[in-house]
Amino acid sequence: GSVTTTWSKISGPGTVTFGSSSSVDTTASFSEIGTYVLQLEADDGDKTNTDTVQIVCGHVAPTVDAGTDDECTLPSGVTLDGTVSDDGYPASPGSVTTTWSKISGPGTVTFGSSSSVDTTASFSEIGTYVLQLEADDGDKTNTDTVQIVCGHVAPTVDAGTDDECTLPSGVTLDGTVSDDGFPASPGSVTTTWSKTSGSGTVTFGDSAAVDTTATFSTADTYVLRLTADDNDLSAYDELTVIVNAEPAGTGPFQESGGTVVMEAENWDDNDTVLSISPWVEDTATTGYVGDAYMSAPIESNKGWTTGCKLSYDIDFETAGTYKIWMRVYYVGPANNNCRIGMDGTQVGPEFSDGTYGSWHWNSESATVYVTTGTHTFEIVKMERDFALDRIILTDDTGYTPSGNGPAESSRQ
Repeated sequence: GSVTTTWSKISGPGTVTFGSSSSVDTTASFSEIGTYVLQLEADDGDKTNTDTVQIVCGHVAPTVDAGTDDECTLPSGVTLDGTVSDDGYPASPGSVTTTWSKISGPGTVTFGSSSSVDTTASFSEIGTYVLQLEADDGDKTNTDTVQIVCGHVAPTVDAGTDDECTLPSGVTLDGTVSDDGFPASPGSVTTTWSKTSGSGTVTFGDSAAVDTTATFSTADTYVLRLTADDNDLSAYDELTVIVNAEPAGTGPFQESGGTVVMEAENWDDNDTVLSISPWVEDTATTGYVGDAYMSAPIESNKGWTTGCKLSYDIDFETAGTYKIWMRVYYVGPANNNCRIGMDGTQVGPEFSDGTYGSWHWNSESATVYVTTGTHTFEIVKMERDFALDRIILTDDTGYTPSGNGPAESSRQ
């Protein structure tokens, strides 16, 4: 008077475990993914009947975490810290295969072990890379990606030590540049020397060479810069070069274009005669040009052959008659007189005028004829405290100097 019921597996890849195989309503668990046909049989002791149900058993793909985005400075790489978990299905192979690969990026990526969840990665070129961690359980796959930004450092630059030179000489520049080799293209560093500050022109032997030379047009303090550029990053270093003026010549003054100009304090000889004191370099009376002026000594009046003598050697390239101008200062009529000459011979009468208490130009219409070659212009003391600042000899007899007059002539 009762019915016996039984659940059983008709087909399917794995085993089925029923909560109660004799209960009409029960549970079933499966050992493997796949499609199962289960049968329910009823038996009343005389007759039986059955029905089936189909169960499709799936599972979830592995869970994958490729880790957090990262960055590195080449040539260093990164450590990849991935995480993978799985539900254990399918039972065969019953394990998960993991693989790291490059999805995008400018260069090649070398993994320490591309099949290890935790591994390392190194990069051949700077840039942004996307790396993928894939997990495959034999049935389903899953992936996750991580972004790695690969940078590098700028070239290191040392322009060398500060230096000093005296015109017309220059300096030798001894720079040092090193680089990490990135970016791979062009894989080289461009170097350039340039002037940062300084009043003159700087000429480099080879402005693109790390080690080169520099010459300067004008005396000043210069700052020179060495720049290195690897086509991505650049860096520079600077050095200071003190350029001193070319020492003044000590040879004869050079007449040019029919004119020669001399500062009185730049004499070639300052002779004494009969134990009389020489002319004195003085700065007491303001308004002079150059470093100082020359003042006649205090001894009593002297003549052409007995007075102390200032001498100036001059190279004349233009022969002719030269007018003589001198910038002078007289305190009064007792000290406004001297004598002038050329090559030991007095030129004209006493040299004086009646303008007192100021610097002024005086000529007294004194002229002298000179041939080409070297001659010596001379000034002999006659009265004490005669003050002499500058001297001009010019073949332009119509010329009258004004103010301080033209610049001093060069010396050989």
